[in-house]
Amino acid sequence: MNYSPKSFIILLSICVIFLSCSKNNPHPSAQIVGKWYFAADSAKLYSYPGGQFIENLQTNIPSGSYTQFNSDGSGSSQTGDNSLNFTYRISGNKLIINDPAQVINGVQWPASTDTSTIQKLTNTSLVLYSESVSPPAGGLRYKNVSTEYFQK
Repeated sequence: MNYSPKSFIILLSICVIFLSCSKNNPHPSAQIVGKWYFAADSAKLYSYPGGQFIENLQTNIPSGSYTQFNSDGSGSSQTGDNSLNFTYRISGNKLIINDPAQVINGVQWPASTDTSTIQKLTNTSLVLYSESVSPPAGGLRYKNVSTEYFQK
């Protein structure tokens, strides 16, 4: 078969358009909306800098604990008797949560921003990965690496 240059360009353009389409959700913030129940987590503590493994961290999250993401960018978390309000946004595969200064159980918590990588987001499953480094305390610093699993 002989193709004219114009036919070749049209065919090439169609292939590029087809291959550039993604099956990923173009609006992950719409998919994250809802009540997500805490299912499990994996947390590890390392020295910082250096990265020497120190220990697996155990968390005792009460049954029924959840995080609620609302469509207006607000949200809340409920863990046992503790409630925390926040705002959030999604940028690419990053979930950015802004916690305002709040009093929880009589303790004043300062405002903070936490960023997690969305490793999985489906209609029923959410997996968040995060790393954080502690502020210096007595000359020591630690790196916390955590993966949290949620179900709708």
